[in-house]
Amino acid sequence: LAALRVIIQRNPLPFVTGTLCPALCRDKCARAWYEESVDIRGVKLECAKAAFDELMEEIKPEKPAGRRVAVIGAGPAGLSCAFFLARAGCDVTIHEKSGSPGGLIRSAVPGFRILEEDLERDVALCLKPGAKLRLNSEVMNLNSLREEGYDAIVLCVGATAADPLRLKEGRAMEALEFLRKTKHAPHELPAAAHIAVVGGGNSAIDAARAARRLAGVIKVSLVYRRTARYMPAAEEELEEALAEGIEFLELLSPVSWDGSALQCRQMKLGEADKTGRLTAVETEELSAVPADLVVAAIGEKPDA
Repeated sequence: LAALRVIIQRNPLPFVTGTLCPALCRDKCARAWYEESVDIRGVKLECAKAAFDELMEEIKPEKPAGRRVAVIGAGPAGLSCAFFLARAGCDVTIHEKSGSPGGLIRSAVPGFRILEEDLERDVALCLKPGAKLRLNSEVMNLNSLREEGYDAIVLCVGATAADPLRLKEGRAMEALEFLRKTKHAPHELPAAAHIAVVGGGNSAIDAARAARRLAGVIKVSLVYRRTARYMPAAEEELEEALAEGIEFLELLSPVSWDGSALQCRQMKLGEADKTGRLTAVETEELSAVPADLVVAAIGEKPDA
């Protein structure tokens, strides 16, 4: 309980971060010089499981004494923001356009990554200090909120606008759309025996692992323009995908898709870019990847 009290001083989502955090801090942990890095993600989850109920009994709603604040979006950022503002004495209302809080974790992160009840616990924790939640409340004009008397507005709308995969022929399905459908409406997906997922981040691996679980799917290929060493995804995520039978194809850059095969330009590694990663340089050679469906997971950004 004492440890969980410390955790929520800065992190009111111990179940979510204890399960989904990429734990980049472990790569820099000083303990790795002696034995192994501290498993801080696992510690958060262990504390949350052991002491959540006790902690919830301790937390009492604050009596609002400060400014009225509107938080737009009930994803991880909006929930966390509301938690800290309410604890500071603000009168906080979260406006969420969908019918449930949780953001992409609720709508798109596959169920095999995090339990629904764990997300529900974090939502309850974030709301316990007194923030109010308005569901199905899409805000299209900030002036309407100012007219309601809010002193401040915080935008926590997430990164849901996908970077498109530009192909000379064919159109890929965006990863977030694919993940939402695999989770909530798999019957709306086109029938596909071979699925190619393009990208090297955690969203790409989530999409590939979700695709592998769909009925009728024979093979899933993960297509990446660099090598595994330069993937932004967590190493353990790639290992889990490979263990599930997903094919990893490196040094390939998609060019076109005719509905049955994804034509890719073979790449080679060149000079380092400003991030330290070696650049991917095109060659003259092409490779075909069997694909009845192509999913693009090459990045998301806020919808400005």
